[in-house]
Amino acid sequence: MSTDSETKPKLPPGAPSLAEILISSDAMPWREKSLKGLSEKMLWRDDATGASMTEIARDAIEEAFESMPKARRRDPDAVAEAVRRAVRGAIAERWRKKPICHVHVLVV
Repeated sequence: MSTDSETKPKLPPGAPSLAEILISSDAMPWREKSLKGLSEKMLWRDDATGASMTEIARDAIEEAFESMPKARRRDPDAVAEAVRRAVRGAIAERWRKKPICHVHVLVV
């Protein structure tokens, strides 16, 4: 049987604690997503709604973007900040923790 020191990854000095992160997900099944070839491991689920963290984040992104005036949607920095705040708030509301969110906006 392996010990904690054998299963936990070695982290660089000053890295955040992984005490609350699921390290061993080998026993968890892969769940197929609606897009062919895409699947996920459900690491967290909102017990009240059954939504995964991915679904909660996606809904927050859509709502934040659609609620922005069209002129502000053209500003990548404004979109990034609105999405970051929305995702952080939606997950914090359900998970009771404030996640670190990084948003990358691709202008096409």
